[in-house]
Amino acid sequence: WMSRYYDIDEILAEEEKFQVVLRNDVQTIGALAPASADENGDIKENAKITVSWWLCEELFNRGFVNVKVPRPYATQGPFKESLRADPRNISFQRYPYYYEVASRLSRLEKMGLQDLAKVIERAWGMRWSLLLNHSFSLQAKHSSAPLFAHSFSSSEYQLYKIAFQTATNFVNWKLNRTDAAIQYKVTPNPRKRAKPSA
Repeated sequence: WMSRYYDIDEILAEEEKFQVVLRNDVQTIGALAPASADENGDIKENAKITVSWWLCEELFNRGFVNVKVPRPYATQGPFKESLRADPRNISFQRYPYYYEVASRLSRLEKMGLQDLAKVIERAWGMRWSLLLNHSFSLQAKHSSAPLFAHSFSSSEYQLYKIAFQTATNFVNWKLNRTDAAIQYKVTPNPRKRAKPSA
C-alpha cells in the first residue's frame, strides 16, 4: 500500500480535474471557486465548480455534489466506443491517467459506471501484449525512441521502459556483453614451486 501511496502516477491522477454541481447551498467554501461565491464566501445550490478528483470523490460520497462525468469516461461517447471496439488503436496522449481515473470512477456505484472496469481490463490486456512486442522488436533494431510511444498512457509508458530495458539486458547477456557475466581467467599459482630443470 505504501508503495502506491508514493506512486507519482497515483498522485497526479488524484489531481485530475472534475466539474461538480452542488446539491445544496454551502457556506464558507468560496476559496474553492471564487467566481461562484457571493460576498460571504458562500456558494449556492446548482453552482458548478471544478475540483481535483480526491475532493470530488469525497464530496460525492457525502452526497454534497453531482459529478459531471468527462466524455471519455461516460457511458456513451466516441472515445469509449473506440476503446471498446479496438483499444490497440487508441491514443491516450490526451488522457495519460485514463486507467487510474477510470478505475476510481468504476468503484463509485452511484455513478453507474461499473462497466468501465471491464473496458479498461480488456484494453490493458490487449495493449500489454502489443507493448511487449514493440519493446522487444525495437530493442532488436537498437531504437529507444519509438514514434508510437505518444499513444501510451503514463502507466503503459513506464511498463514499456521496463520491458525495453529487460529486453536489452537479455540481449546483452545472450551476447556475453553484460557486466553480470563474470569472465574467469586461469592464472598460474604464485605459491607453486617451479620444477627444477633437468
